Amino acid sequence: MFNLGFFRYSALALRILLWVLLASLIVFALATSFGIVHERNKALRVAHANAEEAVRLRLTVLGSSLWQYDSAGMNALLRGLVQSGSIVRAELLDNGKTIADINRPGFKESVDDVWILPVLAPEGKEEIGTLRISESYAEVSAQIAESMKILAMTDLIKIIGLSAILFVIVYRKIARHLRKLAEDVTNLGPAAKGTPGGESISIARKKIGSYHDELDILVEAVNRFVGDRNDEIVRRSAAEANLHERVSEIEATLGAISDGVLALDSQRRIGYVNSAACALLQALPEEISGKKIDEILHLIDPATGSDLSGFFESILMEGNTAPIRLEVSIRISSDHMFDARISAAPVRDSIAISMIFVFTDISEEVSNHRKIEFQAFHDPLTRLGNRAMLAKILPRDIGLAQSDSSQVAVLCIDLDNFKNINDTLGHLLGDSMLKFLAIRFEAVIAGTGWVTRHGGDEFIVVLPNISSVESAIALTEKLMATIAEPFIIEGHEGNVLRITSSIGISMCPNHGTDVGKLISNADLAMYAAKRHGKNTFRVFEEEMLQSSMARLHLENGLRVALQERQFSLVFQPKVNLSSGRVDSAEALLRWKSPQAGVISPANFIPVAEETGLIIEIGAWVLGEALAAAYRLRAELGYNVALAVNVSPVQFRSDALMSTLRQLRETSPDMSDLIEIELTETALAGDNEDIVSKLDALKNLGLKVAIDDFGTGYSSLAYLKNFPIDILKIDQAFIRDLSVNQKDKAIVTSIVQLGKSLGFKTVAEGVEEKEHVEILSELGCDYAQGYWFARPVPEHELAGKIRAIEVLAKDYFLH
Repeated sequence: MFNLGFFRYSALALRILLWVLLASLIVFALATSFGIVHERNKALRVAHANAEEAVRLRLTVLGSSLWQYDSAGMNALLRGLVQSGSIVRAELLDNGKTIADINRPGFKESVDDVWILPVLAPEGKEEIGTLRISESYAEVSAQIAESMKILAMTDLIKIIGLSAILFVIVYRKIARHLRKLAEDVTNLGPAAKGTPGGESISIARKKIGSYHDELDILVEAVNRFVGDRNDEIVRRSAAEANLHERVSEIEATLGAISDGVLALDSQRRIGYVNSAACALLQALPEEISGKKIDEILHLIDPATGSDLSGFFESILMEGNTAPIRLEVSIRISSDHMFDARISAAPVRDSIAISMIFVFTDISEEVSNHRKIEFQAFHDPLTRLGNRAMLAKILPRDIGLAQSDSSQVAVLCIDLDNFKNINDTLGHLLGDSMLKFLAIRFEAVIAGTGWVTRHGGDEFIVVLPNISSVESAIALTEKLMATIAEPFIIEGHEGNVLRITSSIGISMCPNHGTDVGKLISNADLAMYAAKRHGKNTFRVFEEEMLQSSMARLHLENGLRVALQERQFSLVFQPKVNLSSGRVDSAEALLRWKSPQAGVISPANFIPVAEETGLIIEIGAWVLGEALAAAYRLRAELGYNVALAVNVSPVQFRSDALMSTLRQLRETSPDMSDLIEIELTETALAGDNEDIVSKLDALKNLGLKVAIDDFGTGYSSLAYLKNFPIDILKIDQAFIRDLSVNQKDKAIVTSIVQLGKSLGFKTVAEGVEEKEHVEILSELGCDYAQGYWFARPVPEHELAGKIRAIEVLAKDYFLH
């Protein structure tokens, strides 16, 4: 029996055989089918042609038989047609009626074709009938099928034989060698003792010279691969040993550092955790390993408080290989959270690890930073914002307002006369009030704005996203009412203090779109509020800026005037109403600018007082007046004292006494030539300090006059307590003295009060003869005004005095 066992070892050859058989059979089937169709069609055409030929041969005779109506002849002819070939039925018809009808005996198959021919009369063209022929090709098809069957069997035997030969060739030359090669490769062992080389394979077949076919090339490639594999095994073994050593070193290093380290897989599960991470997360390694990191800790944005739960997933999905560093808050339980600096580094070339997550507790660092930042942007006393905060946040609010077409209001608040509280009650009490005010401010503007403190008693309130100036005014009025509420101060007499405020308002964008301009304009509006009596507010107007520019120009001009000696003095005599002599004159300051011409003292004196320039100007006036008094004495031959107005600012400064002492060192008889005039405003404040300064003036031998008496505080207490010599009655009471009985009564009272207290009285603004007569009758000591003389420069003063004395002799003595 034939042994088929070798087929087990020749699967490739058998598969090739089957594919060859299948392909051959397909080709054979297609070719045979095409041949059968072709031969059948050819046979059918021949059979049909033969049938047509047989009919044409009999058609003439059949026409004669039909013309003669010879039934026997017609049947004989028709029977001859159906005896052989493809004609199986013949019918002769006359006008559609069957005359003769013959079928092939024993025929039971179906008819394949039917065709009709005309039957003509003998020797003519007249159609006398039709012949209908029915053909069947069954016999022809059967013959063709039998022939093709024999041919197919022959071709099939050929195909099988060729396939068997091909199988033997493939098996002998290829398949068995491949099988042997596969067995040898399977049985190959690793390199001995970890050295390169190891076993190799070969094919046992005859060589044809040095020719190498594909099998030889494959064997060589396999041998090279095996050699490379053995080399790789050696290298990998050494690398694994080094890797284990490095892993041990890394684990020891990670265990020693203070940063927490977690290794995560692609599902965010924790595969490795070091000891620092366990300590920071307050858990044991077994409680952490294998769990998803989202179950162990939660990341929170410290700025917004929003949950960053998608942080790890987003890093793994984004495909970014760069480390990501953030500062976040880590919450590990409902009652434990700390600030951390984290670093997440995706790992792209590892199967087990997808991310390294490192985190460090920076709670103390953040706390210190917040303290430093708070100190940098907050006032230490009130804990409100400071200038740095204003510079940082206000531009942001302005930008937001411009983007959404809203407005920003800036309120500049200054406490009225707060310096008096510090000076009289002490800075500790003043600081306490500022703290209380800060609390009040934040309560009023909560949710609508923010507050900063600038300087001692100046605050800035910012109202972002405000709809109109009316809304800003409404809140301003609330702030003023809150400031004006009484302060209960323990240990203070009465326990209650009250204070008012002046507030300026500027609006963005109407009054500016940058920080400096908004604050400057609000400041200008605040000063306008102060000039309107304080305890009020003003909204910035362009005229304020123009006024401020004019004031700044005036201030700069004052500084230049001091340097370039643009100031001068004029003098107005004061006449003794009893003797007609001029014992003294008032020195008045004048300023003539080369650019602006003569500038009124009413315009530049307030600016000089606000800027402090009045101290330097006042010192110049004292020195210049003393020098003029010496020159006047030399010209007249007797002393005429010159009265110098001392500003409240100059009076409160230490510079006044220093200047006077220096002048007395060079002019010992200064007290005979100089008098000091003070307004009632200068006498307001600390009584002890005022008395001390007045005593110092008296110690220098100087006479002190109260200027514009009756228009200031008019407190009788200082007349009793302060060492003064002269009362100057304000010209407001003199102007209508001859027609207004109330003014006359006031002047009478002041003159009598002066006499009873031992003060000399001087009436200012005497412009009519009636004024002189009434004042003389009332007993006023001196008069000063246009009726006697207008203010004159120094070179005219001596002549004016002589003229007044001549006039006095004629008027007063007669």
